[in-house]
Amino acid sequence: SFAANSNRPAIILDGNNFFTGDGLVLTTNADGSTIRGFVIRDFSGDGKAWLACWARTCVWDTPAVKAEGREGLTAAWDGLWAEIETMAFFAEITAIEVTGARAKGRAFCREVSRWKDGRFIKVIGRYDDDIVREDGAWRFARRTFTMHLVEE
Repeated sequence: SFAANSNRPAIILDGNNFFTGDGLVLTTNADGSTIRGFVIRDFSGDGKAWLACWARTCVWDTPAVKAEGREGLTAAWDGLWAEIETMAFFAEITAIEVTGARAKGRAFCREVSRWKDGRFIKVIGRYDDDIVREDGAWRFARRTFTMHLVEE
């Protein structure tokens, strides 16, 4: 159970020797359901598990980077992690609405990163997501990030 979610089960996507790279899989009878707790944890900075959560045709749109397609996302990820030493990312899913093989989602997040040049950057923002069912798994088709607060 997930205490912050009225003790309802949470979905946990765990990259600690468990993740198969298939994305978020919901059973076929899950249409119309609402996901109220979601955790992504224990992923290394290599980006393989992160990239597996994206559709083949995808857009990652943030104030720092706009990338399209898996090749563009890989280049953006590698570019960011070339400069980031470590990062903690905390997300709170506030809405997921499923309609057939498509979904809309919203998540608020807190990022704290230590950069190789010694800077610490703290960010609070919101992701607005378009999610699609592709190859039997749910994947991000578009993530648009809106910055609400940044501290350096």
